[in-house]
Amino acid sequence: FFFFFFFKFFFFFFSSNPRFKVCALAARYNKPVLSNMLESGKTPILSLEAQTEIGYKLSVYPLPLLGVCITAMQKALEGLRDGKVPENNYTFASIKEVLGFPEYFKQLADLEAFSSDFVKKS
Repeated sequence: FFFFFFFKFFFFFFSSNPRFKVCALAARYNKPVLSNMLESGKTPILSLEAQTEIGYKLSVYPLPLLGVCITAMQKALEGLRDGKVPENNYTFASIKEVLGFPEYFKQLADLEAFSSDFVKKS
């Protein structure tokens, strides 16, 4: 069986058989295809090379990323429960950098300057 979601920017394809040829379906909509590699799901995990060969352009691996986060948060919460503040190398400034705030604020300033110039010219 299979079904898919068509989003504005990509094509999300679900199938119990990951080797189903998605190229023709994706080409019909002219969108990249997203592969959701969900460990312990019904679809076997494929290598990036195999996914590329089939026609997938984007791959997500949600459980390994969530699992690492959950483990780190559980460890931090255990420490807090025991009265220990977790130590790390992150500062508020470094977290903003990782999240892309500087680029966001630069783009925002550019847009505001553009819109300000546009309004003055109108």
